Amino acid sequence: MTRLGVLPRLVAFAYKNRSLHEYLDRHLYEVSIHMYPFLANKRRSIKFVGILAGALHDIGKAVDVYQNCSLYDLETQACSYVGHEVFSALLTVKIVDLDSVPDNVVKDLADFLSCNEIEARRALIRIALVSIIGHHQAMGDPSFRFERFVHRVTKQYGLRRLGIDRAVVEVVEKVLESARRALREDYLYVELDPRGVDHVEELYNSALRKGRQQLIDSILSELRMSFFSKGYNEKLFMLEKFIMGCLIAADIYVAGLRRGEALSNPLHRYLDKVYRFYSRYLPASALLNECSIGSN
Repeated sequence: MTRLGVLPRLVAFAYKNRSLHEYLDRHLYEVSIHMYPFLANKRRSIKFVGILAGALHDIGKAVDVYQNCSLYDLETQACSYVGHEVFSALLTVKIVDLDSVPDNVVKDLADFLSCNEIEARRALIRIALVSIIGHHQAMGDPSFRFERFVHRVTKQYGLRRLGIDRAVVEVVEKVLESARRALREDYLYVELDPRGVDHVEELYNSALRKGRQQLIDSILSELRMSFFSKGYNEKLFMLEKFIMGCLIAADIYVAGLRRGEALSNPLHRYLDKVYRFYSRYLPASALLNECSIGSN
């Protein structure tokens, strides 16, 4: 059993007036682990970027508006996390140190994509970003979801500053450490720069002073620059869609288990069969491992 030490617990899902919570550390770990069966027989660079996307996909929920449940549905009282995937993608760009990705992972991807290592490092972050920003695409275009977030927050709070909990960086580090040990994949390593959180905060709050539309344009423009790549690579395009599909499936499955939906929803029942079939690829340590920060 792996414990991640004592840190403030960040919430991944909650209700406004109910004590039921899902914690971010546990959710990120479980999604990362449930990415693995789809990736187990793939090359190491594909496993690396898939598990990294799982560990990062919800880090945007560290924004204080989400953590405080300032936005919620009046009927269900469920907290709203609309637009969090945009923050998750932006934080990923700013905190992940691409130069720290193991050389054997970069060389493996460069060989697969038939490109040089500089292009392979850029491809790694692009694959992660495409997967993260698209993992809730069934709920709507992420740019529109982000616009809805901005309009709701600015209408309710005016020019209230947005904050991001710094613990999210250490949470991701510990999640990756636990996944590396549980899955017995020693190359699952990347350094994170906590200064990236400051950058995202400053970017948001500075742009907000210029107005809501300027804020939206600034954030989306920042992300567009990260998605930029020269030319067209069919393998990269297919790999982006594959990793995104794995992430969507893992996220839906894990959330369904935690919210008691697995038995009633046909999609969850189907995914349960899929995971039962692929469970032979999961080390026993991954199935038994507990990713915990503090106490529930």
